[in-house]
Amino acid sequence: MDDYANKFQKLQWKTDVAGRISVANIIWQFLIGFNLTMASMIYATALATLQAAIDIAKQYEARFMMT
Repeated sequence: MDDYANKFQKLQWKTDVAGRISVANIIWQFLIGFNLTMASMIYATALATLQAAIDIAKQYEARFMMT
């Protein structure tokens, strides 16, 4: 998950240097990399930033790894 998040952030920074892509679109693009169930659970938390989405995704990943 950390590797995916780091690569996504680097790619997002390179492709949106001017910062014109909306935060909602960036978060949605990030969530596309997950399976549908996990993406839906993360999206349902009403995220405000990409970092918040990454943090929530890490929490869910840790919970799934423990079970």
